[in-house]
Amino acid sequence: ADSYSISQDGLTYTFILRKGVKFHHGREVTADDVKFSLERLMGTHTGKPLSPFFEKVKTIETPDSRRVIIKLKEVDASLLSNLTVAIVPQDNLNLNTHPIGTGPFRFVEYRPGQRLIIEKFKDYWEPKLPLVDKVEFRIIPDREAALIALK
Repeated sequence: ADSYSISQDGLTYTFILRKGVKFHHGREVTADDVKFSLERLMGTHTGKPLSPFFEKVKTIETPDSRRVIIKLKEVDASLLSNLTVAIVPQDNLNLNTHPIGTGPFRFVEYRPGQRLIIEKFKDYWEPKLPLVDKVEFRIIPDREAALIALK
C-alpha cells in the first residue's frame, strides 16, 4: 500500500494501493486482487479458513481499483502485521505449480528434490531492486555432495 488510515474507533482500516505495482504476469494489482487474496485466507468462499488471523474481519470493501476498506468486528491490534501476506492475482488458477506475485523475483522453475529457480522481475515497482539477476536454490540432501557442489 502507498498509505493507510485507521478510524478513531479502530474498527475501519482504509488502504490506498501504490500505482503501477504489477504482478509477474504483467497485470497491475487491483483492490479486487487484495480482497480475493484475503478472502482466500479467510475461507470466505470455501468455508475452510487457511489462516485464523482474520477472524475479526467483518467486511472487505473495494470502492475503486486502488482502495481497500477493511471493517472489523472488534479492535485487532495485530491486523497490520497479519496483513503482511502474499497478494495473488484472482485470475491465476495455477498457484501451486506456477506462483505469481508482486515481489522482486519471479518464479521460473521448480523441480521437486532438485532445485528452485527465481529471476529478477524487470517490472518490480522499486527500480533499483533486486541487486542480483537470478537465484538458484539447489536441493542436495547429502552433506558431502552439498559441500562438493559448493566448492
